[in-house]
Amino acid sequence: MWPTALPCRAGCLGGERVSLDPSQFESLFRAHQADVYGWIARIVRDRGAAEDLTVETFWRVWRHRERYDASRPFLPWVRRIASRVAIDHLRHAPRLVGLERTPEARDAANPEGQSLQAQLENAIRSLPAKFQAVAVLSLVEEKAPGEIAEAFEIPLATVKTRRARAIQMLRRKLEAMGVRP
Repeated sequence: MWPTALPCRAGCLGGERVSLDPSQFESLFRAHQADVYGWIARIVRDRGAAEDLTVETFWRVWRHRERYDASRPFLPWVRRIASRVAIDHLRHAPRLVGLERTPEARDAANPEGQSLQAQLENAIRSLPAKFQAVAVLSLVEEKAPGEIAEAFEIPLATVKTRRARAIQMLRRKLEAMGVRP
C-alpha cells in the first residue's frame, strides 16, 4: 500500500524520510515547494517557468509515489525529478528569450548593442539542455559537482565532462559574437 516513514515538518532538511500518504501530500508539498522551486529556478533561469515546473514536479511525484523508497531521503529524490523536468523544459523551450536592458547596460554595450551579460546569457541559453543545466549549476550557481551528479543521477565524471564541454562551447560562441577574454 502506501510507504510509511517519519512525517516531514516544514523547515526540515533534505535527509528526512517522509510519507507519501495522500492525506499528507499537501503538507509535503508546502514543506518542499520552496526547495524545489529554487532548484528549478537555478536551472531554467526563468521564475514563471520555474513556478509551472515546480507544480509539474509535484504532479510527477504524486503519479509515481509508489516508486519512492521511504527508507531513503525525500529531497534528493524529488530533486532528481525536478532536474529531469527542468531539462525537459530546456530542451523544448525557445533558445533565445528577449532580454530587457537598463539604460546603464545600453551605455556599456558593445557596438552591436548588446551588453556582455546579455551575450553571455544568450550563449548559455543556446547550449544543449544537458550542458546548459550543468553549466548554470556549476559556473553560475557554484554548486559542487557531486551535488549536481546526485541531482541528475549521473556519474561525477559525466558532470565534469559536461562542464568542460560547456565551457568549450561557450568560448566558441562568445568568440563568434566578438567577445574576447
